[in-house]
Amino acid sequence: MKKIKSITPLIPSSTEKKLPVYFKASTRINPYALGYSLGILSELFTLVISILGKFGYALSWVEFYKGMLIMYSLKITGIILGTAESALCGLIFGFLLGWLYNKLS
Repeated sequence: MKKIKSITPLIPSSTEKKLPVYFKASTRINPYALGYSLGILSELFTLVISILGKFGYALSWVEFYKGMLIMYSLKITGIILGTAESALCGLIFGFLLGWLYNKLS
């Protein structure tokens, strides 16, 4: 017969030693991955809003993007330049957010 290994309890008993605080696990974020992710998401969202704006929907979002992005308009070149600008802004913001999180944690 196989011998069953003993299972450690989930709740530590009072006789067990507690680990010091400096063994605390730290979480780090890859700033490049966060930057690429936010860049792609902002580009896709801008593209979807632009397509909806071409058909007359989401016009308040289109006006918001016109005020926020310098090169954005509902013309084809404006949509292409606006999505590229949005992706660049998302990439920079995501990278800075991940870098700042790693520095402060």
